[in-house]
Amino acid sequence: MTPLHAGNWTYFQYPSYHWDMDSQRQLCLAILDQLCALAQTGRPANLPRLVRHLEVSPGGLQSALRQLEQEGLIDARRLRLTLMGLAFAASRGAARARARREVAA
Repeated sequence: MTPLHAGNWTYFQYPSYHWDMDSQRQLCLAILDQLCALAQTGRPANLPRLVRHLEVSPGGLQSALRQLEQEGLIDARRLRLTLMGLAFAASRGAARARARREVAA
């Protein structure tokens, strides 16, 4: 039996572990928060809405969405959280509450 190393657990616990740029990581986290907030309010997620709420270029958004999909956190084609993405976004309570207020505005 192989022992569980802390490094392995950290990677699975925090899917964003290996993202290179801090700004890209922040954008990915903001996307997760927005998708969670939109799902809770029953509003459909679409690219123009995410671009407007996150104040990011469409190209930057597409890049971040691809990255999140590779991590298994979202379904980029449908702009929906996966179960793992939902669990991760739900664990970010304060940030999600802030995103929900922005969606309501």
